Amino acid sequence: MLAAEGGPVDVETAAKLLRLTRAAVDKRRKNGTLIGIEDGGRAILYPRWQFTETGLLPGLDDAFRAMPIRDPWMRMQFFLSKAIDLGSRPLDALRKGRLDDVIHAASRFGRFGEDGT
Repeated sequence: MLAAEGGPVDVETAAKLLRLTRAAVDKRRKNGTLIGIEDGGRAILYPRWQFTETGLLPGLDDAFRAMPIRDPWMRMQFFLSKAIDLGSRPLDALRKGRLDDVIHAASRFGRFGEDGT
């Protein structure tokens, strides 16, 4: 999953893409508004698909805030796997501007069965 959609970038690259300091990038990761994966050592890797050339993918932070799941691997799985209720991967739906649909799907992720479905 980490290699999907352009692979990962390091914190320096993430900071440049977001026009933030390294500390601010780490704060976003800890707050759950950015996916960062520990590489087994001291480094954190950030999936490239979260970013555009001008910053964070629009709407991504809203989708993260709607998700009850905090595990970064599960969050990656959500965005990179086809969601039945969206008819596409949430990442693709977000790129097409379907923010409300993605937020709704994100809010239900990991909660299947609570409403009888």
